[in-house]
Formats: sequence, structure tokens, C-alpha cells
Amino acid sequence: IDLPSHISIGPISVDDITVGLTPANGAISLSVGLTIGAILGPISVTVEDVGLAGTLTPGSGNLGPFGFALTFQPPTGLGLDIDADAVSGGGFVSYNSSKQEYAGGLDLTIEMLQLKAFGLLDTSPEVSFVIIIIADFPPIQLGFGFELTNVGGILGINRSLALDPLRSAFRSHT
Repeated sequence: IDLPSHISIGPISVDDITVGLTPANGAISLSVGLTIGAILGPISVTVEDVGLAGTLTPGSGNLGPFGFALTFQPPTGLGLDIDADAVSGGGFVSYNSSKQEYAGGLDLTIEMLQLKAFGLLDTSPEVSFVIIIIADFPPIQLGFGFELTNVGGILGINRSLALDPLRSAFRSHT
């Protein structure tokens, strides 16, 4: 259950409260998570779904006929937004625990330079990583009517590239 709360205490706000109750393997999993935001001058930070998770199991335990274990629930997302004179933009990284996968993007403008990055990190069954980076800037004249306006790159670790579809897309101008 996702409960919008909109509670503010100074520069800190609690935007959502998430409560979960899931029966699984003869036990009951409980979770409470908060989406918290903070504004510190030109910087805004968001922490998504951080809280506590517990498991209630029948049988003798620390609560008489039940056993209860409580653990920290790490956030599923982190966001950053900057709106300063020299730097503006932001980014977000999310975590999918069932896939053990991190995904995120970043878009920053620094003076006349704009940086964009998109990435994906898988941690199961083996670590694999891919990131795409693009930098846009004012045109640099190269001569003969050519100018350089941006550069980019892609980096992959334990990833593969399907060359045949890439070649056919290049040839068909798509």
C-alpha cells in the first residue's frame, strides 16, 4: 500500500509511506518504507523506499509462539537535482532487488557543456555493466565546412554487441 503523506519538517519532507504485507513459505513478511526528500540550497535529494523489513514465522521464537526478525531495508532509488548558477541538472539511480540490477541516468549542464549518461549494472549471475556517455558543447570549427558539436562513447563489461542488426540499421539510415 502506498500512502501519500506530504509531511514537511524544515528542509526535509516525507512524500510517501509504503507498507507491505506478504505471506511466503509459511511466514509473513512485513515492510515499511519511506520516500524522503531534502532541499539544501540549490541541491535537492530524494531517497526512495528506505525503511525496515521484518519476517514473522510461526513456531517458538523471540515472541513466544512466533519468531520475528527485523532488518534494514536499503533504498530502491536515489535522486539528485542541482539548480545552481554554474551547474544544473540531475540524475536518478534505481535498484531492482528481484533482478539485482541498478539503472540510472544523469543530465548535467556545466556552463556551456551538457553531459548525459545512461547506465545499467547487473550483479547476478555475474557482473555486467554498460554505460552510454554524451557531451554536447558549442561548435568547434574543423575546416572544410565541418564542425564538432558533441562526442560520445559506450563502455560495456561482460556485454555483447549484435553487429549484424547494427550494420543493417546503419545501411538503411535508421
